[in-house]
Amino acid sequence: MLSILIPTYNYSAYSLVEELYNQCVEAKTVFEIIVLDDGSTNFQIENSKINTFKNCCYEILRKNIGRSAIRNLLVQQAKYDWLLFLDADVIPVKKTFILDYISSIGSKYHAVFGGIVYNKKTPYQEFLLRWKYGSIREEINFLQRRKKPYKSALVSNLLIKKSIFETIKFDQLIINYGYEDMVFIENLKAHNYQINHIDNATFHLNYETSLVFLDKTKKSLATLLFIEKHNILGLFKTKIQKTYYLISIIKLNIFLSFLYKKFHHLAEKNLTSKNPSIFIFDLYKLCYFCLIKRK
Repeated sequence: MLSILIPTYNYSAYSLVEELYNQCVEAKTVFEIIVLDDGSTNFQIENSKINTFKNCCYEILRKNIGRSAIRNLLVQQAKYDWLLFLDADVIPVKKTFILDYISSIGSKYHAVFGGIVYNKKTPYQEFLLRWKYGSIREEINFLQRRKKPYKSALVSNLLIKKSIFETIKFDQLIINYGYEDMVFIENLKAHNYQINHIDNATFHLNYETSLVFLDKTKKSLATLLFIEKHNILGLFKTKIQKTYYLISIIKLNIFLSFLYKKFHHLAEKNLTSKNPSIFIFDLYKLCYFCLIKRK
């Protein structure tokens, strides 16, 4: 018995729900699909058609409550023992997506991550940075993911036992964008809950423009700083934190914060170009993190 849980915000989840519904019916499984709209202003009419499917529910929240709180609320509404979290902007790669997850139920693992992939077709220039970053950093085959199961798991395509989720939950102190899934996965690790990785990916469909992605990246780093200041996780959990504390020993962090203020426009010119550099993107993030750490 499966509860499929989808938070959405200004995005149409209808095509995803239609595909999942058809697969659940084909698999002859007991299921429900719950979509919660986190105070959107767009796509409400299209998403309301989700309610025409049996065992499917679309509900609009009056105000935005944030990425952590909405996932916890989805679980409160779920009635089955296994939860499948999916982002609204994905679509299953395989027609056996639901069957493959059902086959994973009952194993020794407490959670299962199916993976994420990106379309091989190069998008328009304005979307290149998000596509390139995702293709290089997030699209990892399941054999590689199994070597470091906690590092590469994402909540955008995660099956988890409800009783396990309820001992962890998403930290609702994290209201703004970024790192709420990392905190959740780190808590799974801290409790020694085991994550399996299988070949059951979803396509990531929603490529933000490079400018939007850069803005969201800065917001996520501000969230990381919030997580650090409020001791939500210990230090050195991310690569950027580890790098920062190494360079701060020799005061290089001061130089990098200056570098951001002086040259961030040049970096952004590359990152919005026809050939954005992931190395420059990593350096851009580190320099910005050094900047906000000094404020």
